[in-house]
Amino acid sequence: MTNTARIRRWPRRCLMGFLGVILLLALALGFVQTPPGKAALTGVLSRIVSANTDYHLEIGAITGFLPGPLRIGEIRLTDALGDFVTARGLEVHLSLPSLLRGRVQLHHVTADRLEIWHRPIPKERKWRVPKVPELPLWPGIEALRIERLYLGDAVLGREAELTVTGRITPVRGAALPETVLDIEGVGFENTRISLSYTLADRVPQLLLTVHDESLLPDLLEPAPPVTVHVEGRGPRADWRGEALATSGAGTLLEGKAHFMENEDTALQGDLSLHPTRLPLLQGYAPTLGDVLKLEAGAVLDA
Repeated sequence: MTNTARIRRWPRRCLMGFLGVILLLALALGFVQTPPGKAALTGVLSRIVSANTDYHLEIGAITGFLPGPLRIGEIRLTDALGDFVTARGLEVHLSLPSLLRGRVQLHHVTADRLEIWHRPIPKERKWRVPKVPELPLWPGIEALRIERLYLGDAVLGREAELTVTGRITPVRGAALPETVLDIEGVGFENTRISLSYTLADRVPQLLLTVHDESLLPDLLEPAPPVTVHVEGRGPRADWRGEALATSGAGTLLEGKAHFMENEDTALQGDLSLHPTRLPLLQGYAPTLGDVLKLEAGAVLDA
């Protein structure tokens, strides 16, 4: 066989190999579209959650076909106490080109109702600084909407319903994705929460604002409205934040914090608290005074 004949065969072989890969992807995609394929996929997800967490995941029937929206009737996450989180009427629109490139990008995710029944069960372990899960790349959601987020009375001490909208944008090389969430109360007036986590020149920035005339006043009993402003900037090795909370009677608390993680993990902060403006602490006001000022520093187990 001459060298010219061998050279001519290489493009043909490369083309056949490329067509073979396309055929395998098409077969895999076709299998996922079938009821057995969807059942196999949900089974794998459930086993991963059960094997790596203290929770058990159950995924209901999936309808729809890629690349169009998929609708999931119900998802249940249970723990030792029973139902922990229940999601009903989910619709997920997956970006197929992104998936073929190895990225999970969702055009939109909507849920008719998301129910959180109780707080996570605390674990008996030495307190540690929280670590962000190490994922190669977080899934992105261009448009997120939860029509009803239900919080059971075991979560906050009273039942509450909220509406959640937002987006999640992964950033390659960043520990957390950029996240913007807007939350509004349903059935109780003037409760608005805004959360923003962004990266400016690769530097994390956090902003949380709360305006509430019903939920927090019912729980903590300060004079409405209650407002909260939390702002932070910097990486984990050198993070600085400020917080201010007010009520209709004036400032409730204000403070600053500095978090540093190098060979040792250290936390420094100062806090001013007004006990007379919080009914829960008014009984201690004669001892604590009108303003309680605290300064603290600690070395934590990283």
